[in-house]
Amino acid sequence: MSEKEKILIADDSAMNRAILTEMLGDGYEILEAENGRQAVSIMQTNVDIDLLLLDIMMPEMDGLTLCRKIKQNTNVNHVPVILLTAKSKPEDTLEGMETGADAYMVKPFNTELLKKTIANLIANRKLLRNKFSGAQQQEDKMEKITMKSSDEILM
Repeated sequence: MSEKEKILIADDSAMNRAILTEMLGDGYEILEAENGRQAVSIMQTNVDIDLLLLDIMMPEMDGLTLCRKIKQNTNVNHVPVILLTAKSKPEDTLEGMETGADAYMVKPFNTELLKKTIANLIANRKLLRNKFSGAQQQEDKMEKITMKSSDEILM
């Protein structure tokens, strides 16, 4: 039996954490933090976190600051970060993405979209980890891709 991937949820709302834990708990091991500072503490003792879900507006350390710190730290910058927020203006999204976040989702969000985004980010990180660790040899795993002239796309 394989271990479940770990997701750290940092949100100052106990209700939001409970909803996310209920939604994701069957497929993932969930860790919870009430703010960014507590999330840092949890990350120091759980080095195998696979993904972070961060609320942007939190006391002590907000999600943008935490995301920036994570993406600047070579020990954890590979961990995907999804920012969850009520801030929906394009400039808010841009500010969030400039921190290095992998995704930015506005509350209320589509549950299935969030689940698929999480699954894709974790799967993509695993593929990259395997590729760079040598666990996957591209020549052995990739079928030849051929393109017929009728398949070519003209611009």
